[in-house]
Amino acid sequence: MATLEQSREAVAALVDLLMELEEHKRRKIPDRSLSLVLPDLPRTFHARLESGALVGVSDDDEDGSNADVGLEMSSDHLLELVNGELSFPLAWATRKIKVRASVRDLLELPRWF
Repeated sequence: MATLEQSREAVAALVDLLMELEEHKRRKIPDRSLSLVLPDLPRTFHARLESGALVGVSDDDEDGSNADVGLEMSSDHLLELVNGELSFPLAWATRKIKVRASVRDLLELPRWF
């Protein structure tokens, strides 16, 4: 199990990954609220996607159920995803990541990672 600090660093890396996308691709990412639940810690990260950037990242012990897009995974899977060791489609297909989102957002998610 990854530590809370490692998970915070992984979320920061995810912020950086989104900023590395080409600007025209970032512009296509819709503005949404996002929650990332790590039940093994237990911790929930909250942020907003605005113009393709993750802003206002915070964490607490709430469930994140009122976010537009909700992700749930173990802290280890978060690290694997951010480090490129786990692809989002494979993680979702094998239920390593649970997603609560509209169909449109679900189809967009692989582009975000």
